[in-house]
Amino acid sequence: MSDTNLDEIVDFPREVINKICESQEIIGLLADKPTATIEDIEDNNGELKYMFDYDYIDETITEISSFICVDTIITKVGNDHIKDVKLLVWVISHKQHMKLDRTLFKGYKGNRRNNIVKYIDKLLNGSDDFGIGALQLQSVSNITLPSNFTGKQLIYTVPSFNRKGVST
Repeated sequence: MSDTNLDEIVDFPREVINKICESQEIIGLLADKPTATIEDIEDNNGELKYMFDYDYIDETITEISSFICVDTIITKVGNDHIKDVKLLVWVISHKQHMKLDRTLFKGYKGNRRNNIVKYIDKLLNGSDDFGIGALQLQSVSNITLPSNFTGKQLIYTVPSFNRKGVST
């Protein structure tokens, strides 16, 4: 049972991050180590270093890494029962972190950022773990970032209930 009409803006980003943490490929790409475990992408306090449930990375980031940011917006409230929720995922890579070491990442094509995008879409597109319908990829586009970084934005849509107290 939901607490408010806007639970998705709190719940969905964390649920997406939890789902991404199940992907060995993504964890390996973030840690630059194909056999990485979740501990390889956590800080000393057990917090994830490269994934955030908000739409930015700190401007003072000095580490050459890749990052995943997740946010949720409500784009349309059609009626008292259904609303349209958009799930936004940003994959941000330092330009010096784009190239993959082919001796470590055998069989991978392309660059790190695009591979992370590919594996996120493999996890999320069509997933029925959110809302009342399957997540559907709406678009993928480049995003503008400071000069040392490059990024892609994935936008997914999912219909969700619009009434407090209605089970999802």
